[in-house]
Amino acid sequence: MSDKLVDSVLKVGAAQQPPSGWEPGLSSNIQLRTENTGDVLVSTKYATAQFFINNELIGEATRFDFVREIKPNKAAYQENNAIVFPREFAERIKDGPLFLRVRVFGSRNGKPIEGAFDMEVKISDLPGPLKLVEGRHVGLELMESNIDGVKNLEKTLDFLDEAYDSMAEFTGQQPLEGRMIVLREVPDFFAWAIAGFPILLSSKNVRKSITDFDEGKICFGWLHEMGHNFEYGYWYMYNGPACEFHANFKVLYAIEHLFRGDTGFAVLHSWKSEDDGRSYRDGREWSDHHFLNRGDAYLADPNRDWLSLQSNELLSFHLRLVRQYGWGPYRRMYRTYRAFNREGLPKPEENSATEMTKLQMAILGHHLGIDIVPILQQWRIPVTKEDIDEKMKSYRIADMFLDDRRP
Repeated sequence: MSDKLVDSVLKVGAAQQPPSGWEPGLSSNIQLRTENTGDVLVSTKYATAQFFINNELIGEATRFDFVREIKPNKAAYQENNAIVFPREFAERIKDGPLFLRVRVFGSRNGKPIEGAFDMEVKISDLPGPLKLVEGRHVGLELMESNIDGVKNLEKTLDFLDEAYDSMAEFTGQQPLEGRMIVLREVPDFFAWAIAGFPILLSSKNVRKSITDFDEGKICFGWLHEMGHNFEYGYWYMYNGPACEFHANFKVLYAIEHLFRGDTGFAVLHSWKSEDDGRSYRDGREWSDHHFLNRGDAYLADPNRDWLSLQSNELLSFHLRLVRQYGWGPYRRMYRTYRAFNREGLPKPEENSATEMTKLQMAILGHHLGIDIVPILQQWRIPVTKEDIDEKMKSYRIADMFLDDRRP
């Protein structure tokens, strides 16, 4: 790879998703990274990506939005930037290595700037052709060998659609205006799966997952990646555990509302090493067993900082509030963020855990109808009554109209 910098201040990088390689003929993704190495603010607007081989650009450039304000010596990221990888481009690799030129365009001090990066494209074919089957909201694009012979395929798609409906009802929105979520099998890579449009499933895990579904056992991981697709962005995801918590929280809501002891499916969590291997037909029992007490070790250790809270510990914190006050305040919490977007209110500073948490707890406390500060003090989360009052006022939380219609 070679770093092609048009402007020495705007440093650009790109990486394939999945890193094991792209399958020709399909839409793939890149992760984009930019860094402002200068001493003044850089505003980026959009990016383009175009293939080239032997320094000859081929095909049309793909353009996607990349609107960021990057402070000096700070970086900005954006995942799941879709790039169609034509099969004919892969066939030309015999002429030399294939690259993708990624360019970012923006401004500094009112003057246009540009940065670029040349990423070598890795190709990795699956051993068999893919087959797409679609439900109302969710589709499966798996190797034919993993689809053919599945006895309960329609029932599996129905369940995934119902999980989608439940997450949409919880958050008050459908991702990308209702665009279908496709779970696509791709060559083996470092992760179990990667969320996005499509969700990428590492091939080594697909057969076990689809077999479990066929036997009436729900794969938690597929629902987890769907949960990521229902996010609102940078309102509350201040670190990795917070990001994973919000994805899992949507899964818990769906499972508790779909699994009431009489469904034909059971839910597993066996891909976690600490799991006992049991399956559950009652969603609330499953949630409580796995997460309700996971915060006990943190609460018992005064030396741990609140930013050390892991995703399952955050689930414990919030699930205890759900058990006392119900799911309704959280439905209204997500709708409040949606209202902020509608009103064009400013997001907290990106990656600012404290500011994001102050705002989240102000929203949550309001919808819970309680003084949430004593609970936060118990969990050593540094949010004061003054912080709550300031966020309530500056974001007009009490006056915000919440659209409670079903998406």
